[in-house]
Amino acid sequence: MNTNQEIEKTPEVTPAPVEKKRTRTQIKKSPKELAFERDTRMVKGRFRCHELAGGTIRFHFRKYKSIPLKSYEFIDGQVYEIPYMIAEHLSKNCWYPVHSYLQDENGKVHSKVGQKVSRCSFEPLDFVEMADYRPSDIVTVEKI
Repeated sequence: MNTNQEIEKTPEVTPAPVEKKRTRTQIKKSPKELAFERDTRMVKGRFRCHELAGGTIRFHFRKYKSIPLKSYEFIDGQVYEIPYMIAEHLSKNCWYPVHSYLQDENGKVHSKVGQKVSRCSFEPLDFVEMADYRPSDIVTVEKI
């Protein structure tokens, strides 16, 4: 071999940067992030007004600061595609209480019985989660 000849060197191989393994806590999303994803997912269903057949309801709604206040209007029997949080609101939060008072034989009021009457609901057409918040006939009893 000639010492004057250049010896070809093999290029150095640099290993690719190794991505650190993420722990379970890093992969999991926070409960707030999961709730936000669920609430903003679009769902399809039928609006039902229980007070008046063919009735309309209008309201403004905002659950998260990052989402601007928005107006909604729904007509009984129509099919809508809306965020999950609006569907949940229509079925869980649109009710009014009906109270009655029970008296004993002396005429004193002993307890107050309240019943929730649903004003409207949102019937799911393409998702199952809604089954947990359909209107119910909850009766509450309170002592006075």
